[in-house]
Amino acid sequence: MIQKPAGMSREVFALLVQDAAAGKETAVPLVPTAPSTDAFKERKTRVTGWEHRKFTNAAREDGLVLRHWSKLTDKSTAYTFARFNKKCKILTYTDEEYDRHLTHPAWDRTETALLFDLCRRFDLRWPVIHDRFPEGRTMEQLKERYYEMCRLLLAARSASAADGTDYSQHPLATFRYDAKHERERKSEFERLYARSEEEANLSANGLGGNTELALAGLPSLAGLMDRPLKHRNAEVWLRSKDLSNKRPASDKLANPFERRMQELRMPVRPLPTELNINLYNQCRAHVVLLVELEAKLEKLEAERAAILQSKMPQPPQPPHHGGQPPAGAQKRVRDDAGAAGSILKRSHH
Repeated sequence: MIQKPAGMSREVFALLVQDAAAGKETAVPLVPTAPSTDAFKERKTRVTGWEHRKFTNAAREDGLVLRHWSKLTDKSTAYTFARFNKKCKILTYTDEEYDRHLTHPAWDRTETALLFDLCRRFDLRWPVIHDRFPEGRTMEQLKERYYEMCRLLLAARSASAADGTDYSQHPLATFRYDAKHERERKSEFERLYARSEEEANLSANGLGGNTELALAGLPSLAGLMDRPLKHRNAEVWLRSKDLSNKRPASDKLANPFERRMQELRMPVRPLPTELNINLYNQCRAHVVLLVELEAKLEKLEAERAAILQSKMPQPPQPPHHGGQPPAGAQKRVRDDAGAAGSILKRSHH
C-alpha cells in the first residue's frame, strides 16, 4: 500500500495511484529529454576570467597600491573612477595684489592665506574648512571673505589685463555672497528643528498657521486661499524679454505700421542692451501713435469732404420737353393724388 505523501491532496494522490495501476508513467518530464536535430541550439559562451589586479589611484599622491577584481579582457591600467576626480580651481594672488586690492580691517594676511590654503586642500567643502579653521570665525564669515576676495581680484585683473583676457566672464566675477540671508536661513531651519512634536503635528495638519496669522492680525489661510493669486515676476530674466511688442489695435493698420518701421530702418530684434531697449520701445510706441493718428486724420478728412459735398447747391434740372413727364415726376404726381384722395375720404366720413 502506497502511503500518501504529506501535503498532497487526496485527489492528486488518487490520480497517481490510478495511473500506476494502469501501468502509466507517473512522472511527466517538463523538459524534452531527447534532443532534436532541427531545433535551435543556443551557442555556448566562454566563461570570462577574472584576476585580482593591482591599481593606483591618480587622485592620491602617496602612491598607495590597492587591488580589485578585473576581467582578463580589460587591458586598461587606468583606474576606472579616476575621471570623476574633479577639483575646484582656486584663485591665487600675489603680495602686490593683496596690498592693493584685498586688504580688510577684520582680516590679516596670515588668516587669509590659511583660508585659501584650506579651500585649495578641501575643494571648498565648507563644513570641513570651518572645522579646520581656528576658532573665532563662523562659516558665513569664511565664505564672505573668500567670495569677496575672488570678486575684487577678478575685477582688478580685468581692469589691468594686458593680454586681453576677459575676467568678467568668470562665474565669481559678479557673484555676491549674502551672509545675512544665509544666517537667517539657518536660524529658520534651527527654529523648525527645535519644534515640539505637538507643534510639528499642528503644522503638518495645517492648523497651526491659522493661530499664528490670527495673533498677527492677518486673515486666515482659508481667506488667503479665496483671493486670486498675484503674478510674481521672476528675479532673473533675459533682457530681451523687455522688448516691446506693441502694435496698432486695428489689424488694418498692420501694413502701414510695418512700412513705417521699415522707413525708419528699425531692426526686428535689436541688440538687447538697456539703452537699445529703452530707445526701441519708445520709438515703437511713437510709430504706433503716428499710424493711428494718420488713420484718424484720413477718416476725418473723408467725412469733412462728404459733408461739404452735401452742402453744395445742386445744379437746376433742365425743363422736360415731350408728352410724358419723367418717371420720377409721374411717381410724385401719383403720391400727391393718393394723399389728396385720403384726405377727402376722412373729411366725408
